[in-house]
Amino acid sequence: MKKQCTILTACLVAVALIGCADASTSISKSDEALVTIGDTKITKGEVYDVAKRTYGASFTLNEALNVISEKEEIKLTDEMKKSVEDQLKILKSSAGENFEQQLKDAGYKNEEEYKEKVLYPNTKQQGLVKKYVKNNKKSLFSSYSPRKAQKLEFTSKEDAQKALEEIKNGKPIEEFTTVNTSSGTSQLEETYTTKSSLPTGAFDKIKAMEKPGLIEEVIEDTTSSKYYVFKVTQVDPNKFEDDAIDAIVSTGSSEITNASNVYWLDKYEFNVYDKDIYDGLKAIDEKYVD
Repeated sequence: MKKQCTILTACLVAVALIGCADASTSISKSDEALVTIGDTKITKGEVYDVAKRTYGASFTLNEALNVISEKEEIKLTDEMKKSVEDQLKILKSSAGENFEQQLKDAGYKNEEEYKEKVLYPNTKQQGLVKKYVKNNKKSLFSSYSPRKAQKLEFTSKEDAQKALEEIKNGKPIEEFTTVNTSSGTSQLEETYTTKSSLPTGAFDKIKAMEKPGLIEEVIEDTTSSKYYVFKVTQVDPNKFEDDAIDAIVSTGSSEITNASNVYWLDKYEFNVYDKDIYDGLKAIDEKYVD
């Protein structure tokens, strides 16, 4: 992948916009051979066209976001570096002893170069998404409705009901850290949003709480035969802003990432002067090129 992108990078640097209705880019000496097989040649222009159509849109978007990350002064924090190291551990575990060779096959000299050219920029782009959410927190807090709550999960409705009654009678929910039944588990305080994976109707009940407190009914997940007890601990996301932003980014997934991309591309007046790349970006999200 990197080798094709390297070719594309070199070509994009040297592109000359052809003044025609379809607005396409080309390179100088496009008929010059890059590869010959007997009397058959593969030209610079052919490689460029294939690379542009295959990787042009995603490559251009990625490079644009890297430039914007620098303009927005997104710094590589210790937390980001730890995230990169965690990603590396997963990659190494998956690749095993072939990890170094896979890096070289992809065109990277070593692990450090891979971090500098891929993992660090990608992680900084996540920082860009978080900054987008922070810049638009009023509207996004309204639409995603972040809430903090504690959750107890049971496979037995009887056990869930018993726990609910004990909490109503004054037993702290924290004492259920280790539920003393074969059917129960607990997850003490998490940030939830409208996009969180919860049983049908559960978040509506969490959101309906105007102040912290116990939801005084067992919530059933009919798809998994599990039962839940929730205690809402925070209803104002401004009081847990960082956690609220992280939750919106993680639960919003591609939706929030695309919205962030549109926001930043629009701010920096992103324009595309090649039809293939334009069409590719439009296929990802037409708002990228509106």
